[in-house]
Amino acid sequence: VIFRMALPTAAPSSALVAAVAVSAAAAAIAARAVARRRATATPAPLRWAFVGCTDAEHWQDHLEVFRSAFVPDDGQVIQWREYRAWLGELPSLGEFDAMLISGSHYMVTDEPSTPWMQQLSTCIRTVVCEGRVRIVGICFGCQAVAHALGGRVGPNPSPLGFVFGAEPLCITPAWSSHPAVRAASMRVQCAIPPRVLESHGQCVLQLPAGAELLASSATCAHEAFAIGANVLCVQFHPEFWPEIMRERIEGRLRAKGTMESTQLAAAAASFDTFTPSDSILARAIIVAFLLGAV
Repeated sequence: VIFRMALPTAAPSSALVAAVAVSAAAAAIAARAVARRRATATPAPLRWAFVGCTDAEHWQDHLEVFRSAFVPDDGQVIQWREYRAWLGELPSLGEFDAMLISGSHYMVTDEPSTPWMQQLSTCIRTVVCEGRVRIVGICFGCQAVAHALGGRVGPNPSPLGFVFGAEPLCITPAWSSHPAVRAASMRVQCAIPPRVLESHGQCVLQLPAGAELLASSATCAHEAFAIGANVLCVQFHPEFWPEIMRERIEGRLRAKGTMESTQLAAAAASFDTFTPSDSILARAIIVAFLLGAV
């Protein structure tokens, strides 16, 4: 016969209870700290390729103009890298998450006799066919994308001549339904239709196959268009503001005789109709698109 004696179970000491409570509290605090870090952690940097297309001396800071205009407001870090297209510098696949092609004093219609423009066209087609990253084309960049993908570019329709100033967009239903426009409109209150800043001697006369018209204006039939989910092009300048146009462009147009005094006076008056919310919305649309609005 085996006898077993039940030993009394000792109650945990108050010190042990306190230690367990402290450990549990510390674990809870640590868990909350980890959750906060995860919630506030800075996302991995995105690589944006800036393809500069002008070697004009007064645009030596072109990258900085773009960098200051297109700033995510959600903490997303952007690593910008400049490529000087006119020197044959172009990004390679894998080097970037998005590509922005700038305006220029050069003309897209000179591409047949301009090797660097031919290289740019090849780069655009390669990136679009690869289909991984997003492309934004602005002014010359807009025309370069259209041309590279089979559209037609030429001088502004007569009798317009050079277009300079602020004007309202005529938006299409596709504009209002575009994911980047929807995302930006949730953050920015702006009059409809928005006004935009123009400075161009050429424009897209015929969209490439598959392009969807987003907006036109009194001076340009194709102010904005999209191709699929990864291409967004605008003839206007979301990166500009009236002061920089007065300081860097207006005087040169007057000196070259590109525009008459009456035309420049009308342009100056149009700037008074342009509001900060117009600028903020245009920039927010570009940023939302580059960040992958769907």
